[in-house]
Amino acid sequence: MSTYELNPRSIRERVIDFKKLEIDFMPNFHKETACYKKAVIHNARDRNGRPVKDATWPRDEQPNERAYYNWLKDVHDENWKPNPAKDERGNEIKGTGAKHVIQGIIRIRTVKGEFLVTDGKLVGYDAFGNVRERTCRHPEEWVKTNFNFTRGIDPSSGQTYTQCLGPSGLETVYEMPFTKENLRQLVKHREGDNIPFALVDLTKDGRPKSVPIQGGIESRVKFFLQDFDYLWNEDYKSKEEKAWAHRIDELILSGRASSEQEANRIAELEIEEKKPPIRKDGKTGVA
Repeated sequence: MSTYELNPRSIRERVIDFKKLEIDFMPNFHKETACYKKAVIHNARDRNGRPVKDATWPRDEQPNERAYYNWLKDVHDENWKPNPAKDERGNEIKGTGAKHVIQGIIRIRTVKGEFLVTDGKLVGYDAFGNVRERTCRHPEEWVKTNFNFTRGIDPSSGQTYTQCLGPSGLETVYEMPFTKENLRQLVKHREGDNIPFALVDLTKDGRPKSVPIQGGIESRVKFFLQDFDYLWNEDYKSKEEKAWAHRIDELILSGRASSEQEANRIAELEIEEKKPPIRKDGKTGVA
């Protein structure tokens, strides 16, 4: 077995030193973990009946969390500096390293206000200069776990204690408010000028709605900064355009069309069928 094959396995055995990282691209995993530190289990014991000190409610590591930490190990050296890309001769390419590439920006309306989240990918390089990518979905949000507690008295010490009874629910926390400054900051890390912008209204059905791609990136940013309801209700469209879009949605939702392209063809045929016949003299209507 070659050194190259052994290397990834040895890399994953390292413990990440987050204090030395230049950038933690998904720091909200720490906040999710911190919720469990307060979920103390009083008088906890292991399988053999031995007491466990400072025991807390167990937390399962999420699949995307594990993938992210493995990616961090892959793309950083032993001093936790990001590995650079390398050319065909193995020379380091200056200015390269780990980065977050944004492929889509979503504006979310909640009962607490409006926020921004992104879809994208993490790009870095292993020790050989090979590119390593990971999906990076909504790093601007995290899931808060709430717990139920009860209070009691320890008969052996006479002291009161708080006992965790387990999780009571989950809450999504959004960290990036929707502002012009935050939007422009995200746009700096875009993959290209045609990245999609979308809206999500969690006060309603929560389904995403795309914002049309038109003009340069600057005009698109200005358009996206307009009032949420103006964009959501598509008030920038004429009555005819709204009616057409509504018919396209109807055809897709009813199952008559499997795609927007097919729905457009059906809608066009419907219009043709409604047109009056053309007479021999070139005029429309019945002779």
